[in-house]
Amino acid sequence: MDVDREIDYLVGYQYRTLSQNGHVIPEYLIPCYSRLAAIANLVALENPTMKVIAALLRVGVLDEEEDVRREALLGLVKLNPEIAKAALVAGTYDADYQVRATAIEELHRIDPNLAIETAQRLKDDEDEMVRDYAAELLGLPYTKSRPPGDQSPGSKLKSAKAD
Repeated sequence: MDVDREIDYLVGYQYRTLSQNGHVIPEYLIPCYSRLAAIANLVALENPTMKVIAALLRVGVLDEEEDVRREALLGLVKLNPEIAKAALVAGTYDADYQVRATAIEELHRIDPNLAIETAQRLKDDEDEMVRDYAAELLGLPYTKSRPPGDQSPGSKLKSAKAD
């Protein structure tokens, strides 16, 4: 495997060509699938170099597709959990709730203390799944759904305490 070419696929400098696609994969998804395939190939390396880890870090934070960001974070955890911690904390700030949820779950697996520290911020997250996971880490009761239109931080916890 040509590692440099896989990194180019990962960061979007090149795209794979699919000669046998037969319109199974829509054209607009090929770049995303190309990056996901590159992540799988790079994570499968026996001895990943620092440039592989750096490329995964970059994509885990900056890629436009949430699936690619999430898979890059998971790949980093497999390759180098110590370096992955910083990327996972960054992932808890992601705009996509699935990336935030994956980041806090993986962080809890590799560094429970850092996950609990991060959960302090996520207990008021806009997404119920992320909030509930953070509350579980902190030993708090699960939150109730916010009333429609209530976007204030902590409103779920306040209403749960009032009950």
